[in-house]
Amino acid sequence: MSRTPSQGRRAVVAVVLVVAGLMFGALYRLTAGTERHSFSPGAVPPTTVRLTEGRTYQLAVAGGVKALKAQGQDVTSPNCSYTRPGQAPSELTVQAEGADTKATNTVATFVSPVTGVVNVDCQGWGPMFVDNADNREPDLAGWFLVTAIVLLTVGVTLGLSALRSASGDDQVADRADERADEIEQA
Repeated sequence: MSRTPSQGRRAVVAVVLVVAGLMFGALYRLTAGTERHSFSPGAVPPTTVRLTEGRTYQLAVAGGVKALKAQGQDVTSPNCSYTRPGQAPSELTVQAEGADTKATNTVATFVSPVTGVVNVDCQGWGPMFVDNADNREPDLAGWFLVTAIVLLTVGVTLGLSALRSASGDDQVADRADERADEIEQA
């Protein structure tokens, strides 16, 4: 059996891609629990968020409407407020997603009445995530996970291709040896 340079390169690239994919998978596991998003495991909402007047934002809780309903909360008429540092709370007009929403974590939306840093709280619902706030953290864990999946998929596919190609060459060489033996015997 003789391997072609192409097969060797494919095998090396496949191993590098799989190792890189595993490293990105590890980065995902390390960062997933440290981010402050409603979809991050064990995350706590930030105490303040930066908003821009006139923009629409989403209020979210881990588990969304289903989680609030499980706690016995009314999900159809939220009573929310926003508080600017050093000021009294002001009413926040909020549009509930409703009990039949398909949203995973989003429970309501609102149009920001102010620009600046505020704390958003909904009575009975508690502190809220505003996942699309102006100062939200990037979802690095999500990017790490997608990168890991792509690298592992390409790496494993390339590795299997190199193995199959090498196996095919072995079979061709075996058949050629068998034919040579048949010719010699004749």
